[in-house]
Amino acid sequence: MVGRSNRTDLSNLLVLKYGGQVLSQRAVRQRLLRELLTVQRRVPVLMVHGGGNEVTQLLTRLGLRTRFIRGLRYTDAPTLEAVEMVLSGKVNKAVVSELNALAGRSFPGAVGISGKDGKTLVGRRRGGLGAVGDPTQVTPRLLETLLAAGYLPVLSSVGMDEGGGGLNINADSAATAVAAALKADRLVFMTDVPGVLNGSGKLIARIRLAEVPVLIRRRVVSGGMIPKLEAAVQAIRHGVRSVEITDGRHGLAHPGTTICR
Repeated sequence: MVGRSNRTDLSNLLVLKYGGQVLSQRAVRQRLLRELLTVQRRVPVLMVHGGGNEVTQLLTRLGLRTRFIRGLRYTDAPTLEAVEMVLSGKVNKAVVSELNALAGRSFPGAVGISGKDGKTLVGRRRGGLGAVGDPTQVTPRLLETLLAAGYLPVLSSVGMDEGGGGLNINADSAATAVAAALKADRLVFMTDVPGVLNGSGKLIARIRLAEVPVLIRRRVVSGGMIPKLEAAVQAIRHGVRSVEITDGRHGLAHPGTTICR
């Protein structure tokens, strides 16, 4: 990961990652987008999105089988083509169009890009998963330029390797890498659950960095929440002030779990 340059003051930057039901339900999505536009009047906002459900739907229509290994989609050449079509094309431009339609005239606008643009997300392949990759370098110049001009960047989690080949990057990993490179103030993961729950199913409102490995070791958290907590640890260690995991169906103001140093 690369650090932030000194050219742009992004000390209050909010990086928001969303997908899942938040992305697929129009009423929920539009409520969140309106809320983001309100926040964007006060602080710079950057969105990072996935779109796994939409990718699966397209693959099904094309008669292509979806295969998951350790929770990640095996990405061969036809699957990568579908991932790029859906994430960088359909989903990204739909979100940008909605933001621009909802915003007032004073808003410069939302701009949709992928991790390939400006070499924003460069990574390497994970073994045994085809074109699934992990970000190893973030070039923040394009994002800084857009944010400095008042735009709201909408970034799809499609990156590239050193040779220019496409990479299917997990959206949580992409958001973490970008937030760390820009030294964001807040990183918010929008999920389909209230946040991190304890053994009794009650919300844990605040988790200190040192408590994360304990929660994982004691199996208080499991499944898809583990990589989110691990991503939160990486983000904070690289300079992000706080990370929140919350239920995106209820908006940014809904109380979730905050991970802090």
